Amino acid sequence: MTLSSVYAGLEFKSLSVEQTAKPEDSVMVFSYPFTNTSEKAVTIGRFNAGCSCLEVKDLTKKTYQPGESGVIELDFALGTFTGKVEKTMYLWYEGVKTKSPSFVLRATVNIPVLFEVEPKTLKWAKGAEADMKIIRLSAQTDNSVHISNIICTNPNFKVELVTKKEGYEYEFEVTPLDMEKVGFGIIKFDTDSQVERFRRGQAFMVISRTSKP
Repeated sequence: MTLSSVYAGLEFKSLSVEQTAKPEDSVMVFSYPFTNTSEKAVTIGRFNAGCSCLEVKDLTKKTYQPGESGVIELDFALGTFTGKVEKTMYLWYEGVKTKSPSFVLRATVNIPVLFEVEPKTLKWAKGAEADMKIIRLSAQTDNSVHISNIICTNPNFKVELVTKKEGYEYEFEVTPLDMEKVGFGIIKFDTDSQVERFRRGQAFMVISRTSKP
């Protein structure tokens, strides 16, 4: 059973919506229908998501009379997100100046993973052995994915691409050259995926200072 939520007269069917995206989707629309169940007009004022990926869509009507219904719609720009992602939109009624929002809308999207990078970050401690570590890349569908245009942003890391299964399984063999240098690097690469968000990928490496006992 779906529980309704009531805030100062606005009764929402649900404050939390979850959807599953298609691989080719770039934007998902989340809808939150409500009804003003109070005996006075209610006006929606300011809103803030804290993330540029989520925004209120065309909220031209903000005031609702008693008994009147409406819908708040959110545009969720998927960008390079993969997996399960949850974002929140905070809204305040007109005239409310408290830090706490009048109500919170939650949008959860499940985005198919077509190309996986694991782990996303390799870590070494300064002064340790310069051992080679591996980042594994794999296609998660029946469609092959090929890698090209590999760039490492930090020359202190040696990066070699190893093809384990052409089009489906690859490895980056990463070896630090100087373990006395604290630093951060990014491996950037292109793929021939038909889905825009999977046409570019990246992984990270870092040599950090050892923790004090």
